Amino acid sequence: MGILNTAITASGGLATISSIQAVVTTGVQTSGTRVDNFKWEEAGREYRYDYSRQEDGHKQSLASGHGSPVAQVNGGTVFPLTKFSYVQHIPFDIPIVYLVACLAGPAAVISQPTASQTDTANPARVVIRFQNVSGKLSPEELWTFDPQTNLPVSVRYYAPGLTPFSPGEVLRAKFLNYQTESGIMLPQLIELHGPSEGFVISYQVDTITLNPTINVSDFNLQ
Repeated sequence: MGILNTAITASGGLATISSIQAVVTTGVQTSGTRVDNFKWEEAGREYRYDYSRQEDGHKQSLASGHGSPVAQVNGGTVFPLTKFSYVQHIPFDIPIVYLVACLAGPAAVISQPTASQTDTANPARVVIRFQNVSGKLSPEELWTFDPQTNLPVSVRYYAPGLTPFSPGEVLRAKFLNYQTESGIMLPQLIELHGPSEGFVISYQVDTITLNPTINVSDFNLQ
């Protein structure tokens, strides 16, 4: 689709974006009065997110577990997360890399927004769903692109509950303050907005390292 091709070109080009196989991002997460340092490691579909609260050092880790996602708090017992949280994972720090990888991987179903999804102030929108090997479609991801820069500025998506006992919800991630990193335009600030008014988590990026060496064991927690 034209919107996606234009966004890929504006973000650095298909060849440059496709060359990114791994990313490590560090920064500061703020949610209300809570402030955490974070480190995100990503390679393909695998990921590990580490958070350390600045106030008292309380730590939390999430990892993809090679298809069997898990979590750990303060180095304690590792407990499983829902497999759906692995399938629906979106790496916010590299939105265009995620889009290129998804379009090159599973069958993508791309469509125009419905009337209720349109925005006359920002018409550059596209709906993407991904088809797995059994033909089942993922929940919709509504991507919005800046009409001037053509860069992705937000995605509205369904976030599954991390455990079987926690409900899923529709969230919106906003991508702000783009800068060039090794020829690719990447956001330096990500805001995650929840369904309830006032729910905002911000991620201020300090460093992004593209194609670092990551040990595959990092994606398991012990």
